Amino acid sequence: MIDDEPEGTPEEGAPIWMTSFSDMMVLMLCFFVLLLSFAKMDAETFHSALGSVRQALGGHPPPPSTPLVAPDRHTAELLPRQPSEPDIRRVREFLAARGLAEQVEVSTNPRGIVLRTKDQILFDSADASLKIEGRPVLDAVHELSLQLGAQLAVEGHTDDRSIQNSTFPSNWELSGARAAAVLRYLLDTHLDRARVHVAGYADTRPVASNATAEGRAQNRRVEFVFEYGENTPPLLGVPVTPGAD
Repeated sequence: MIDDEPEGTPEEGAPIWMTSFSDMMVLMLCFFVLLLSFAKMDAETFHSALGSVRQALGGHPPPPSTPLVAPDRHTAELLPRQPSEPDIRRVREFLAARGLAEQVEVSTNPRGIVLRTKDQILFDSADASLKIEGRPVLDAVHELSLQLGAQLAVEGHTDDRSIQNSTFPSNWELSGARAAAVLRYLLDTHLDRARVHVAGYADTRPVASNATAEGRAQNRRVEFVFEYGENTPPLLGVPVTPGAD
């Protein structure tokens, strides 16, 4: 059979390189369409969408952007209010008037006001039974909670010495049991159960070195965190003198 097509005649259709070129042009078209749509977006949306395009093209996503403008007044009003110096002073005066200044340390963290009990005020070593001597501390916590109207976190902590017995297989169970015992007492004093939560952290959040007896004593503690929210009022209404209005 005779082949009428001369040798060396190119195959019909577009050259191979046109396929890659067409793909690139389609991507460029999509990119410019996106740029046009970005003209109606804010800066944060543009940054996010641009990162998606870069990833689709094989690049690395850009780092998270930092807001270019400060929050407006309405946004700022929704942010949690941090404890003020008058708040802290009022709490210390409140505790001192009840003879608890030496038993409870007052400080702050980004969550709010922290009351930290000192060693063996509430519990004996390796035990989760509340001591009678610790009840005035819990009564003061309850009264502060009512006056403040804040969420209350009850957090149990231990030192790093391991414990293993039939009651507490580890420090996790011990710290959790202590926090639960405090919670039961507070609920018996009619504290709103919707405003309190508990946690046991064992020895994972020390406040001092466990290398010394003094440091371990500081780490064995229960903390009460009054968590400030956007509607938390100042503590100026807390009566300093017991029984005062």
